[in-house]
Amino acid sequence: MSVTVQEYLRQLKEKGLAEETVLSYRLVLKHFEKKQLTEQVIRSYISTIGHYQLNTKRGCLEKLKRYLKQAKPELAKAVIIPKVPKVLPKDIPSQEEVTAILNKPDVSTFVGLRDRVILELLYSTGLRKKELWQLKVEDIDPIKQLVRVNQGKNKKDRIVPISKVSLEWVVKYLTKVRPMLKPRCNHIFLDRHGEQMGRHTPYSIVKKYSANGCHKYRHAYATHLLQNGMKETSLQRLLGHSLITTTQVYTKVTIQDLQHTYQRYHPRDRWAR
Repeated sequence: MSVTVQEYLRQLKEKGLAEETVLSYRLVLKHFEKKQLTEQVIRSYISTIGHYQLNTKRGCLEKLKRYLKQAKPELAKAVIIPKVPKVLPKDIPSQEEVTAILNKPDVSTFVGLRDRVILELLYSTGLRKKELWQLKVEDIDPIKQLVRVNQGKNKKDRIVPISKVSLEWVVKYLTKVRPMLKPRCNHIFLDRHGEQMGRHTPYSIVKKYSANGCHKYRHAYATHLLQNGMKETSLQRLLGHSLITTTQVYTKVTIQDLQHTYQRYHPRDRWAR
């Protein structure tokens, strides 16, 4: 039985997908609301998005293909998802560089203390920007030194450890700064009205102290853990990756580091000159 665009979007809502995710489907599928689904129509749409960046195009086609599998399965094969080449994270800050950045906020001020806590959490737990933004007070377990991530990417929950030093900064913020904002919700990071901080505010805060965005600290977190001996499977759980191949990107980064270090310090090539 064929499924209309509106029926499909309603199904997505009923499955509990985030509002912004359903909206992204709507933007793609609106092109097919008043048209009969044919291979020509599909190919025409694919042609119109030909100038999109690879990741954007891939996202549109994935959404279309999922819809077609329900609405008209025989047409789904006409949608070919382009492969995205694996790109290694670049310009990952070293452990020394991260330490220097963490020390930049003026923690004698309320704003500086808040900023320090955001930086500490990103690096100490590997949280994504949205996961940090969604954190609530009850998600921090100071006794067990754990942080609960609720409804992370792909709606997955996970629990991650937090370092003792970072936890001390979090507790200091929760006891000294947050109460002054007269909280009107349980989220950890608030605006001056006591409401949840703006969705993109963490990014703006992080950019004050270096050229790195929030995700760069997640890269640093993963890379530094591997460099210090953590197993890939353990890191996979901490990062919330569904596939080990996603985590192995960081293994390649550390191997590159080893190669550069070897080439710099091993005398064999210098002897041969």
